[in-house]
Amino acid sequence: MTGNKVQRIFVDAHVFDGEFQGTRSYLEGLYKAVAQQAQHIRLFIAANDADNLANVFKGYTANIEVLKYKSGSRISRLSIEIPTLVSKIRADFAHFQYLGPLIKNSRWIITVHDLLFLDYPELFPRVYRLSRTYPFKRSARLADVLCTDSEYSAKSISRHFAVPRQDIVTLPLGIDAKFFEPLDFVAARENIKQKYGIDNYVLCVSRLEPRKGQHLLIRWLRTVGDELGMPLACVLVGKQTIEYAAFHNEVAELKCTHKDPLGKGLKVIRIDQICDHDLPSLYAASRLVVYPSVAEGFGIPPLEAAALGVPVLCSNRTSMEDYSFFGHDHIDPLDTSTALRRLRALMLDDRDRQELDVRKRKIQSKYSWDKTAAIFISQLEKQLAR
Repeated sequence: MTGNKVQRIFVDAHVFDGEFQGTRSYLEGLYKAVAQQAQHIRLFIAANDADNLANVFKGYTANIEVLKYKSGSRISRLSIEIPTLVSKIRADFAHFQYLGPLIKNSRWIITVHDLLFLDYPELFPRVYRLSRTYPFKRSARLADVLCTDSEYSAKSISRHFAVPRQDIVTLPLGIDAKFFEPLDFVAARENIKQKYGIDNYVLCVSRLEPRKGQHLLIRWLRTVGDELGMPLACVLVGKQTIEYAAFHNEVAELKCTHKDPLGKGLKVIRIDQICDHDLPSLYAASRLVVYPSVAEGFGIPPLEAAALGVPVLCSNRTSMEDYSFFGHDHIDPLDTSTALRRLRALMLDDRDRQELDVRKRKIQSKYSWDKTAAIFISQLEKQLAR
């Protein structure tokens, strides 16, 4: 190690072994930018599915080495395998999402994306909350560099875990460059119709959870569809991860009250997961993207859609209060009258193209992995200098 220059970072990337989630986008975007900006840093990124990981970081192998975990056991990984690997590669830092291993034998980078289960306990099962609170708190308080995604989450971590706000680094997520590239909307609609059999739809991309508000969206669309007399489809992309009775009740109510032999009522279409390559086209082919979430640590789908120039109706709660560039389409999802008013207007094509372009430019300037990586590297070097 020379001076305060970071030389080696170990990255626990076991999240790449499971279904797609935001932490994967975070690690991929951050470390691709770090690899480009700081070529003196060697990155050791570990997961069970090393082949998948190597494919994700293909083209960055000059300073990224993919490591394969031997065990699929979480306990084994945290208690034995990670400390052994960290020691073997003589890491300056080891980076973990939420939870560090049992043994601390290097400086830790801990990213706590949010503590929504503590901010909104009524939206999460009790076992979920109890199993996370102490382990996450321990890791956060042992961190040498503690990171999060938004000012909202930074304040939440400080409050719940008694960590001074100034000791928490805010690293906004970046938006992938592909969402700013020109896209043929007509071709996108045709492609999505052929591949998925859907068109004329309102889209929501998010896991199915009570805090995500998909039940509110179905309720709004049913009301607006009835008022305007137009057939609508609500396409929901994302797996259900915890119990969500309100959503299933809303779908059941829709089936009971809308006997529709002509097929003109609201249709709810669920897609658990789509390939990453199709996501820009799925946004572009929609009439409108709605993000009705009540609570988010960040919330990236509305930014991706807006970066493409797609109209978006977005929540203004929790971390999403930062998205003021959505203007009159920045709403409180619990304010039903305002949500319905803007949804009606957008369904009737009340869209200001100039405003959509302004949103796109603001997102591009604010949410950049290059800027986030520069902040990240600077924080690590400051920590080494101490």
